[in-house]
Amino acid sequence: MSTHAKEAAPSASPIPANYRYWQEHGGDWAREYDRRKKQGPKYHIAEVLICDYMLHHAPARVLEYGCGVGRHLRYLSQIPDLDAHGYDQSPTMARGCLDWADPDWYASHVTVGPPTGRTAYEDGAFDIVYTASVLVHVRPEDLGGVLTEVLRLSRGHVLHFESRYRAGAEAYTDDHSGCWLHDVIGAYRDLGFECQDVTAGLCAQAVYRVAHRASPRWTWSPVMLGLLERMRSDLTPDAAGSSVPVS
Repeated sequence: MSTHAKEAAPSASPIPANYRYWQEHGGDWAREYDRRKKQGPKYHIAEVLICDYMLHHAPARVLEYGCGVGRHLRYLSQIPDLDAHGYDQSPTMARGCLDWADPDWYASHVTVGPPTGRTAYEDGAFDIVYTASVLVHVRPEDLGGVLTEVLRLSRGHVLHFESRYRAGAEAYTDDHSGCWLHDVIGAYRDLGFECQDVTAGLCAQAVYRVAHRASPRWTWSPVMLGLLERMRSDLTPDAAGSSVPVS
């Protein structure tokens, strides 16, 4: 019985400080996510959105690019006919999946590799590829390459559950040795792809979607998004409109 996720060979190039932070400190974040979820509904809202979306697209093979400790893989792996996989650049974070996952499942469904560049997966290996609070940790010079890679891996469409970008907002913080707010729609436009914000009713979070090789079968109702936003604003009124990058 193996307890090791598939791991790529280490890069010979120096790892930038923000990526190195997650490689060295990722093991602390399972507890940190639990703590943050008790302080406000934002993390719960993201889970509801992701779970609902994947329920409506099963059967499917999906990849979370930047899966971390597997806080989303944990419930996605319980959905019938959904084959959920994870990729992460931090071995210390990925090992957090072993707090809830069977070692054999972990070994066959989680892959650890470099923070940028080509992954070991084949072209079009997944119906849906998504990120959740990952692009905020991608350096601006690496963003185009990361988006190109997730497009390569998708035979259907790509989703990004990320902090909402606002032109003129503070674009950088030094949290975790570097966080950035990206114009995801503009970045895809530069690559020649149309990207849509499909959750315009949510103030602090956005879901960006690219219909790459196949059209999505479903999306959230504006009524549901309105209810989720009302819950967020009622429970965290001081955070209304916040655009601070977060994990």
